[in-house]
Amino acid sequence: MDIKKLADVKDRFADYEKIFNSGDYDKAADILSAILERIEECTDERKAGTMDDTFVKKSDMDGRPIYISLNHVMEYYFEPETDVLCTELPVGEYYRTYGSLCLKLSKFRRAEDAFKKAICWNPVDLDSYLGLAECYKNLNMLSRYLDVTKQAYRFCCSRATMARSYRNLGFYYA
Repeated sequence: MDIKKLADVKDRFADYEKIFNSGDYDKAADILSAILERIEECTDERKAGTMDDTFVKKSDMDGRPIYISLNHVMEYYFEPETDVLCTELPVGEYYRTYGSLCLKLSKFRRAEDAFKKAICWNPVDLDSYLGLAECYKNLNMLSRYLDVTKQAYRFCCSRATMARSYRNLGFYYA
């Protein structure tokens, strides 16, 4: 797979979706993992952040533009120190999808890593924060579960997402 050809990546992702829909989740996870490895090997774009345990730190200010993979608009939440550009591929979405699949397969450490990488590509992606919280819940890391749930609450934008955050808080305090 030549990552420089976006059509190849998109075709490979379509293959992943077919296999996922067929119910072969392990094979689907392997395909998506290979796609993500190749993307990481071939990209030198500056992500919006880096992950340290359960929170996002800003990227080093090196003057290069920040590339993000959108499902929310980052500028609505904080003002970046440089230009913000969109990636040509939805890398954050790919990582979030991989994390969700790993959760389904009870591969919690792999899911944790995937959700952290998704957050680095889009630090306001509520679904990635909530997925990361689920990883910590399943790993019985309840203090991190609470921290990530509190971070996720900042990005709640509907009654449903607020309800999910409140359920997480209820689980922690019950």
